[in-house]
Amino acid sequence: MTLDFSQVADSKAKPKKEKSKSLAIVPKLDIKKAQAQFADYSKAIDGVVEEAQALQVIDDPSNKIAVTIGTQAKKLYNEIEKKRKEITEDPNTFVKSVNNFARDEFEIEMCEDCLEKATDEAYDKGVEDGKEV
Repeated sequence: MTLDFSQVADSKAKPKKEKSKSLAIVPKLDIKKAQAQFADYSKAIDGVVEEAQALQVIDDPSNKIAVTIGTQAKKLYNEIEKKRKEITEDPNTFVKSVNNFARDEFEIEMCEDCLEKATDEAYDKGVEDGKEV
């Protein structure tokens, strides 16, 4: 009796994903450069904080000013988040690509190791039983 594990492996193995031959070139990461891109936001935040601390809400007009300050703060936050995502997009894409590649390679290696072990065990069992494998 001959066992053909290649058919089993081919039917159950995950198809290989087409791998990218080259990843986008990630520029050297420089925290000082990134901080400089947020310098204007820092000044704007300081201005909003000063306005908010100086304001006393005592009537409807001052309440409207407080709402305006809150709206400015929310807009600044959204702009900062947009800038942060823009700055980290390429490095994040690179890291995700490396993680996917490493995970795929590990899974393929594990599948090959399991198949090899199963084949060896089947062969050993056949030899012990005096059967041709």
